[in-house]
Amino acid sequence: MIEFTNTPPPDPRGRSLDLVRTPTRRALVAFVTSADIIGCPTHFYGGRTVPCEGADCEPHRKGIPWRWHGYLGCFDNTLNRPFIFEFTARVAEVFVEYREAHGTIRGCIFRAQRVNDAPNAKVILATKTYDPAKITLPKEPDVIQALAIIWNIATPRIELAGVLKDAPRININRDGNGEVFQPSL
Repeated sequence: MIEFTNTPPPDPRGRSLDLVRTPTRRALVAFVTSADIIGCPTHFYGGRTVPCEGADCEPHRKGIPWRWHGYLGCFDNTLNRPFIFEFTARVAEVFVEYREAHGTIRGCIFRAQRVNDAPNAKVILATKTYDPAKITLPKEPDVIQALAIIWNIATPRIELAGVLKDAPRININRDGNGEVFQPSL
């Protein structure tokens, strides 16, 4: 039986952040509020990016290849809004170099821009350091929690699983019984 109400239920998982990719016709300039990169294998499936849950996941069974995506908590100072920035492994190398030079990527100012107007065009990324005397960064968001909300995955099923290509990766416990799947790479 369908139950209709006139008010939405409270979301006990918390507020999600917008997921932002590099736009097609303009540059994206923002501050990184995360201390480090978080990433995982993903599939483009059903018109959206979803986390790979291994060889048994539906996209794998349908022969859809996976790609690694990284995620960072960020802040757009001009619009005064926090968001999660999604990027590919190729772009991640610039953030990894920044982290190696500064010990963290928190506070990194970046400019991401596509080489042309195609939505899947190569992204050029440039970084610079910020002046903490001029800008106070918001607190670091819980990126894994925000991704769990976006992907509609219960957070007890997600855990930090180590490092892949110098970036932390996550595991997803598909059935909630404690068995954690580690995507084959």
